Amino acid sequence: LAAAFDLGGRRVEVAHVGRGHTGSDLVVVVPDADLVVVGDLVESAAPPSLGPDSFLHEWSVTVDSVIGLMTGATRALPGHGDPVDRPYVYEQRGRLAGIATELRRLAESGVAADDVAGQGSWAYPLETFAPGLAVAYTQLAQVAPRRTLPLA
Repeated sequence: LAAAFDLGGRRVEVAHVGRGHTGSDLVVVVPDADLVVVGDLVESAAPPSLGPDSFLHEWSVTVDSVIGLMTGATRALPGHGDPVDRPYVYEQRGRLAGIATELRRLAESGVAADDVAGQGSWAYPLETFAPGLAVAYTQLAQVAPRRTLPLA
């Protein structure tokens, strides 16, 4: 879902490239300024905040779409903090994916939702994403299971 506008001779593109920090994150691309406004999909003032309205298991894939909109020279303007470059966005995407993977590992190991916070190895300080951890754990039931080939 995307739209383009002419704002006084400047093209601005607005798109919903997926869910992450919330279900309605929007990305604004200003091509002639080589700028992507990413809101809270990316943060530079502090680690990204996972809340009860976040979609942890989709967030890194959504950030992949943001990365696809960037070149080596593009600056991303986060919801909080200073503009960042593409390598910074890659790094944050990796950490978000790591948190999702760790949560899945714990769930598949039989760790109860109430116990995952204390048992995980987390890519960011726990307090930055603890408010959304229970919801993310519940969302695991909605994520398609990994498929494997039969071994025999």
